[in-house]
Amino acid sequence: EIKLLIQKPDSTWLIYWSGIFFIGSIVFLMTGGIVNGRHVYPQILPNYAINIYSTIIIYGATLLKLGQTIVHDVKKVKYVKSALQKHQEREILARLYEIMAYQKPYKSINFNIGTLAQMANVSVHHTSQAINSGAGKSFNDFVNYFRIEDAKTILRSSTSVKMESLAYELGYKSKSAFFVSFKNLTSVTPAKFR
Repeated sequence: EIKLLIQKPDSTWLIYWSGIFFIGSIVFLMTGGIVNGRHVYPQILPNYAINIYSTIIIYGATLLKLGQTIVHDVKKVKYVKSALQKHQEREILARLYEIMAYQKPYKSINFNIGTLAQMANVSVHHTSQAINSGAGKSFNDFVNYFRIEDAKTILRSSTSVKMESLAYELGYKSKSAFFVSFKNLTSVTPAKFR
């Protein structure tokens, strides 16, 4: 059974508003904790600190939204001239998943997008488009997903495998690259996962 890659929800706004709330609480406390027009205790910051803070919130939210809109539009434009239709993109992506899951070409250190495209009998451009647009991932993220899923299976079944040999077996060029990829996808190190 092939698991489909699911895009993680964008947590940018959550992080932004959490930061705003935290900093706002500090500003509130440092301006004397004004309640009903009275200072609860002596203020450290001047009165205009709240005005500056409010301005930063407004400009920050505006820039964040503009940045997301521009990046989103750039992603849309990337394949606008492609002749590849959505159903063809899905078919190619399904073929790529099948190749990755069953043939495991990513175990070769020299594996690249050209190799995958050749195995799927598709052009490199269409392979890239199917992965980027269809799966919402870069080629490296796509490959790392399969490598780490394979690593998790091996780590569950064997307690004697050495991390360095596992890294090379999965096609990584170094143990550190394997550790970084593993932690990015699972939030724990391979040793802790095992």
